[in-house]
Amino acid sequence: MRYTMPSKNDISSFTNKNINKKEKILPTKGKGANENAKKPKPERSPKTIRFRSDYQRKLETLAVNEKGISGKNVLDLTEEALELLFKKYGVNAPK
Repeated sequence: MRYTMPSKNDISSFTNKNINKKEKILPTKGKGANENAKKPKPERSPKTIRFRSDYQRKLETLAVNEKGISGKNVLDLTEEALELLFKKYGVNAPK
């Protein structure tokens, strides 16, 4: 029995005629996570902060590791650190 490859322009094998065109198969945002479960991020404004180079390397390394585990990036980790700093010094942090 001989098999033939479809033409490179033939996409009929990749389409499913039983699917309703309005039905969404794949999530439109994120990596498949439930977008409704995520809390909205607060509005952020730019602020330049200068770190020691060894602190900056450690923060970037931590962010790379945490991105795969918890999804937190450098900004999220910096905000978390500021919240801990506010708590330590008794400053009312905004919610």
